[in-house]
Amino acid sequence: MGWVRTPPSESARDVAVVPLGATKTVYLIRHAEGFHNEAGEKDPREYGNEAYADARLTRRGWGQCEHFRRTMERREAMGKMLERCELVVVSPLTRAMETCAGMFGTADGEGEVLMAPTRAVEMKSCERPAMRRDERMCRKKKFLALEMVREQIGGNPCDRRRTIDEYRTEFPGIDFSLVEENEDVLWKPGKENREPENVLRQRCRQFLNWCFDREETDIIVVTHSAFMCNLMVEYCLGGHQPCEVVKEHLYPWPKNCECRPLVIVDTRRASPSKHPFYHAGGDPEPEEYELAPHEE
Repeated sequence: MGWVRTPPSESARDVAVVPLGATKTVYLIRHAEGFHNEAGEKDPREYGNEAYADARLTRRGWGQCEHFRRTMERREAMGKMLERCELVVVSPLTRAMETCAGMFGTADGEGEVLMAPTRAVEMKSCERPAMRRDERMCRKKKFLALEMVREQIGGNPCDRRRTIDEYRTEFPGIDFSLVEENEDVLWKPGKENREPENVLRQRCRQFLNWCFDREETDIIVVTHSAFMCNLMVEYCLGGHQPCEVVKEHLYPWPKNCECRPLVIVDTRRASPSKHPFYHAGGDPEPEEYELAPHEE
C-alpha cells in the first residue's frame, strides 16, 4: 500500500523526530573554580599571569565539587544518570582533572587512587588527601583524558598543560593513552596565538564526531567554559534558530561546576537496526520458525 508523503506543517518547526541510534547523551560539566578564576574575576589581566599556569582548584572550588557530589546523592534521577554513564572524558588540564577527582572520588575507602595527595602552596594549590574512586559514584566508569575538550588554546598560561609524565603520577586513575604528545605542543604564548573561535568550533565538531564513534551512549565530559559555550551555540539545533527556552539553557556562560545535560544528534550516523529495541516487523523467515511443543 502506497503512502503519499505530504510536506511537514508549520508546527513541525519546534519538534524533531530522529532514530534513537542517531543520538548520544552528553553531560557537559565546567571545572570548579581555579586560582586563575579567583584572580581573573577581580582583574581580567590576571589570566595572562604566569603565576597561574595550569591553575589548580581553590578551596572554594573543592567546595563546589563537594556540593555537586551531595546534590547527586540526594537526587534519585542523578543516581540513575550516573549508573548509565560508563565513560568520563576529562580535559588534560589540572583544574579539570582535580574537579573530576573531587566529584567522583573520596578520601575514604580502598578504591583505586584517582588523584595523589597535594600540598598547599600559596596562590597555587590547596592541601588535599589522596582521592580514591568512590564506587557509589563511578562504578564501571572509565576516566579518559582527551585533548579535544581542552579550553581555548594559547595565550593564557592558565590554559597551558604540563607534561603527561607528571599527570600520570598525580592522576593515576585517569587514562592518558589518547594524548599523543608528552609536552604541550598545542599551546603558544601571546594573544596573537590564541586559538581562533572558528578553529575552536571545528574542534568541538571533531569531539562530537568522536562521541559517535564510541560505543557508549551516555558520556560525562569535564571541560571548560569557552569549549562548552562554543559547542552549544555553534551546534544548537543543527543551525536552526532556537526558541527562547532553548536559548536560556544553552546560551548563558556556565558557572563553575555547572552541569548541562544535552542530547546530541547526527542523522548521518543513524543505525536504528543496531539498537537492541529495534524490530523490523513483518513475518519471520521460514528458518526462524521454532514451533512450540503441542500442549496436550
